Amino acid sequence: MGSVIYFAYGSNMDVKQLKERIGDSFEILGPAVLKDYALKFNKISVKRGGCANIEPAKGEEVWGILFKLNEEQIRKLDVFEGAPYHYRRVNVKVQTKKGENLEAVTYVACEEFKREGLRPSEDYLKHLLSAKEMLPESYVKKLTSHRK
Repeated sequence: MGSVIYFAYGSNMDVKQLKERIGDSFEILGPAVLKDYALKFNKISVKRGGCANIEPAKGEEVWGILFKLNEEQIRKLDVFEGAPYHYRRVNVKVQTKKGENLEAVTYVACEEFKREGLRPSEDYLKHLLSAKEMLPESYVKKLTSHRK
């Protein structure tokens, strides 16, 4: 069974939540940045307010955590992400803190489930901030600025 490098930029940066969703036999590869994209909270969610999404944006960057998953785990994650209806899985190129460029998969919200003006719930934001020890301080500040 092959492995997949997954770039988590939303609530799946929370290792505890990810374990609950797909099991604990994955490897944490560490932080990475996706350049020329911006983090948005424009994915509609009844329970969580605006959920994380990424959109192309020249000069912006989105930080996240890389995980090495097996094919069964990525299929389980598809279910939690509502793929391919709510989010669709896409390939991106990210850069690690060591400067390595890697291919990874991540999720992007489908157009029909996006709406501007949404804000993340405090509970949802806590999942993102659970990874703050691995993220740049400036990016953590940016995340906390989304508090209601």
